[in-house]
Amino acid sequence: MKEKTLSIFEAQREIINLSQQLVAGKLHVIAVTCDGKPTLAILSYEVYKKLLETMNALQDSVAMCQDEEQMATLRNTLAELQPGDLADRSDDLAQRPGPIGTG
Repeated sequence: MKEKTLSIFEAQREIINLSQQLVAGKLHVIAVTCDGKPTLAILSYEVYKKLLETMNALQDSVAMCQDEEQMATLRNTLAELQPGDLADRSDDLAQRPGPIGTG
């Protein structure tokens, strides 16, 4: 992920250029510092939406893991699987654009 760190004063001076770099994909995140400490991050709207999508998916996964009935169903289903029941889809997944990553 392409990241740039700027002081708050530099970011203020360069905000138009930074916006263009984010939209063009030349940068993904701009860390803004105050007194040398990171205080905020600026990201493109596209990266922000992908981050939200990832967080929502993780929340759904956590909720499912906390649901005892769903977990019991999942365990039973997995226990019933036989070798060869599942196709190897790792190549398909590697090609798929992810929320944040290779896509």
